[in-house]
Amino acid sequence: MKTSHLIVSAFHFLHAIILIVVGLICVCISRFAHIKLAFLRLMEKVPNFFGLLGLGCMVAGLVLFTLMFTLFKKTFYSVSMKVSTVELDPAVIRSYVLAGYRQALVSAPSDLEVVVQKDQTIAIFTKLPLMSVEESKKSLLELEQSIGSLLKKHLGYEKKFFLNIGIDS
Repeated sequence: MKTSHLIVSAFHFLHAIILIVVGLICVCISRFAHIKLAFLRLMEKVPNFFGLLGLGCMVAGLVLFTLMFTLFKKTFYSVSMKVSTVELDPAVIRSYVLAGYRQALVSAPSDLEVVVQKDQTIAIFTKLPLMSVEESKKSLLELEQSIGSLLKKHLGYEKKFFLNIGIDS
């Protein structure tokens, strides 16, 4: 999982917990008289309570909104030609990786993510089924050669690419 996805997921989790707690407090205030009185005493001691609570919710919402737009920008792979440069969507690269995966291992992967990094290198995140060490070495070599040859043949990609493999258990 990419770091940006992890950060946004953690922030969404915390935001959800905060909303659940605020909702629980509101339900408790309306149901129980002693909690209502305790809450009123809190409001007398801290008169800016609702202002601070609202400000906190607004800041959380703004941060969430900003992260949503800044962390999920689409990246493209630039293919330089003699005449011009072409921007490729990672979905195109993903289709070649899937074709290479099918050539080497016959079945399609359950999880496959293609990331074009800032330096125009390609990172591929996928999983392999559980198999013996000998089979996995052979499969990895075939997979690497198959994907590499397809990327070179169709996109002219000659840089190294990163193949990140997880093992399904």
